Amino acid sequence: MSEPLLKRILVVEDDPSQGRLLEYWLRTEGYAPTLVGTASEGLLRVQEEHWSLVLSDVDLPGDSGLTLLRESKRFAPRTPVVMMTGHAAASIASEAIARGADGYLLKPLSRDTLLQHVKLRTRGSESVTVLALGVDTPSLAVGCGGTLGRMALLGNEVHLAVLGPIGPMASFPFSGFVELELSEASLYGPELQRCLELEVARIEPDVLFIPSTTAHCAKARMIHLASQAITQTVSAAYAYATSEVLQFAPVRVQPIDEQLEAKLAWMSSLGVDSPTCERVRGRASHWGALTQGHAEAFEVVFQLGR
Repeated sequence: MSEPLLKRILVVEDDPSQGRLLEYWLRTEGYAPTLVGTASEGLLRVQEEHWSLVLSDVDLPGDSGLTLLRESKRFAPRTPVVMMTGHAAASIASEAIARGADGYLLKPLSRDTLLQHVKLRTRGSESVTVLALGVDTPSLAVGCGGTLGRMALLGNEVHLAVLGPIGPMASFPFSGFVELELSEASLYGPELQRCLELEVARIEPDVLFIPSTTAHCAKARMIHLASQAITQTVSAAYAYATSEVLQFAPVRVQPIDEQLEAKLAWMSSLGVDSPTCERVRGRASHWGALTQGHAEAFEVVFQLGR
């Protein structure tokens, strides 16, 4: 699992153990790495999707990383590319820079050096606008509160919209929080879809969060179904779960180590009881097993280029 909700980094590395290590380092810092093993795979992803950074080995099976560098700069000239190699020869570094590389890392890699390069090269990446839809404030806090908080703290514009009362605000710097004005009867007709379409038109989000269709709550399922049309108007749409359901099948996780306690405090202020808070903590530990921390999990409803 990986989490493409923040700055997306394409890692092109044919050594599986090295690739997993890079993924781990990047994911624990809040980035969204995607790993491929060849230059041809990397070029295809560059052509089809937007990336904040391409991190590529020079020595790859088939076409080399330098070929990927050249073609990446042709298809996506504004996307920074940092090359990695185990060769200390100055000629390789010179050739990489001559072909437009934005940085050069010598293996074995240092975690700190790698992250310095990544932070420097992604500093200018555009922020995204996020809209999270939910039945009420507690369900949003339980299902994706940590991820929303993290995205807000990283400078993204995060808006929340719920059917029920708004409730106490979290300590996260959210940009907006509205209660959708709908009658109980209108939740099961076309009015709900029109209302959500208007909210999307007002916010113009890049990323959308909606309840999973596996939710026990009928209103949550209606929001999911009414959102189907608008998920095609955003770059990515993710579904969250507010309770443990066997049918929930996430394929993306987002680390929330630094946001977990703030999320739980928000839940408590909304009246979520202690046993539920502890279950949420346990689920965060379960989903964070890959990053050896805590995480929230999401189903991918739609993702541009996926």
